[in-house]
Amino acid sequence: GGVVKGLPWDWFKAAYNVDEEKCISIDGRVVVNLCRLGLKFSTVGTIGAFILMPIYSSKGAAMHGSSKYSIANLGIKTEDWVLSSVVAASYIYTFVFMWLMRAEW
Repeated sequence: GGVVKGLPWDWFKAAYNVDEEKCISIDGRVVVNLCRLGLKFSTVGTIGAFILMPIYSSKGAAMHGSSKYSIANLGIKTEDWVLSSVVAASYIYTFVFMWLMRAEW
């Protein structure tokens, strides 16, 4: 227990490896599990963003700034496969979230 010495982020490793049954109350376990769930889902979202952002920027209208990398950049006359990939990504995100929720609780 006590002070964690070393690099500034070493506390994360120590906190992640804590024996939940001994050290954390039921409320704390819920919060930790929710944070882990968020980490898993945001990892999937980041991977999806690396796939979708180049599509948004190259197949879209003439938006500028950060809007160039969002779905707002897609126009009405966008190719069908581009819109299909956005819809497919939405379904994938939904099913991954449902799977993670079921696996967690």
